[in-house]
Amino acid sequence: MMTMGYSLDSLHWMQALLDGEPPAVSALNTLTHSYRIVAFVLHDPDVNTEFHQVMRERFSALHRITGRQVLFFVAGLEDRVNDPKMETVRAVINDLAERYSNSGARQQPGNGVPLVADAVGLTGRLPAIVVADATDDDPMRLQWFCTPTDAANVWWQLEGLVAYEAARTEARTSRSYGGPDIQLYVHEAEPLNLGGRERKVTMSGHYLAAASQPQSSRLKRLSTTMTNDLAAASQRLEEVVKAAREKPDEDEVQTVQEVAHEVNMRLRVLTSAPLPRLAFLDADINEESRVNVVTAWYSKQALDAWAPVFAAATGPVGVSAFSQPSYTGPVVELGSAVERELVLSAGQALRAYVGVPFPQAYNRVAPDVPGQPFKLRVTGADGRSKSVKLNNAQHSGDLWLPPQIGELRSAFHSTAGPDGEALTTWTSPLSMERFIEEWDAMSKIRNDAAHANRPITGADFDCLLEKMNHLKIRGDLDWIVSTKRHLQDAMFAKVQLWKS
Repeated sequence: MMTMGYSLDSLHWMQALLDGEPPAVSALNTLTHSYRIVAFVLHDPDVNTEFHQVMRERFSALHRITGRQVLFFVAGLEDRVNDPKMETVRAVINDLAERYSNSGARQQPGNGVPLVADAVGLTGRLPAIVVADATDDDPMRLQWFCTPTDAANVWWQLEGLVAYEAARTEARTSRSYGGPDIQLYVHEAEPLNLGGRERKVTMSGHYLAAASQPQSSRLKRLSTTMTNDLAAASQRLEEVVKAAREKPDEDEVQTVQEVAHEVNMRLRVLTSAPLPRLAFLDADINEESRVNVVTAWYSKQALDAWAPVFAAATGPVGVSAFSQPSYTGPVVELGSAVERELVLSAGQALRAYVGVPFPQAYNRVAPDVPGQPFKLRVTGADGRSKSVKLNNAQHSGDLWLPPQIGELRSAFHSTAGPDGEALTTWTSPLSMERFIEEWDAMSKIRNDAAHANRPITGADFDCLLEKMNHLKIRGDLDWIVSTKRHLQDAMFAKVQLWKS
């Protein structure tokens, strides 16, 4: 018997786990199917210096003496164990690190341990071990414990977790009794009060567990509690959509996209339908765009399956007997994918046209250049001339903030020419007019959803997805992908895209 240790750069994703965010909960569920005990060894390297030194010196040994059913994490160590048995753990953690540590969504200074300690009521009580116990018959039914630790006892406590897991497994296998309490093996362990967070983690776990059930069982699992939870998330989506309608700028639409993604992640696990071949996914699109498409597709299938029982299931929260689910969330998410690809290609190409340096400023703000305003003048549908700025920054950081998508589309059309004649890379079989028309049509569906202009149905989703697939079939998506490659090439020159 032994545990397996994994050294983390940070525990920021644990904050997301405690907040019940589906990606983090899904990751924990994946881990607890292999490791019935997942422990987090929390310490502050700058304060708990002796403990930190012991963990550094003995980490490899602790990894060896803890085993296939017990996994522990510790942040702030440089040591990495190159154990092929840890490949699944490594894949899960790398995905979480990219999502929560390197993104603006949850980027925080330090290794995240003080914030996690505060969230679970352990401020001033470190070092400590927080345990997610999945030794019940149903590994989704987690119990949370914590125990104080120190340099002298951490070895014995981790070994105690190994013995506890083995005893619980034996009891579970023999079905003789429920199994021993954790305190028999880790004497100071006590239930951890997560201040209501455990309900969020458990609720998200219910959504994720439903994915493996047959359709009839999935629908039955839409209990009143889950229905109310979905209704609350949908209500939040309605609120941010209303705000976007009153203030129609890209910042508000981005908020709609984020909330829609949250709702969609809850919905997508209610269906186990296989993902079909989608032409749009055949192209080398951005990874985030790929996630958008897959999540949106699964969410749409879940809503389709839910539609026959929608009125009955949501009657307690005041939904009319004649109502159908709103497909706003999946449509916003799907539209986000195609808008991102167009912004990263046509939008960036326009920036190259006005002199923004590439690849240094690909999707980032370029330093100001005297006498070079990095903007275009275009004539709108109303005949008025308007300046389109192409080097604005987002509210924080150095990421580029695109202009409104309609302005960007008009600027690209007028600059490239009716037949794409100003573009070096535009191939003759493609129709610029058709490309712009389809771009406009896709944007209209996405904007109707993001700004609550009208009820959004499953037919809107199907129409948008069909248009996105046709981008690939016609060849437009190949131009989009190749343009992104040109702009990120270290040897990029403007003549690679523009004739003048």
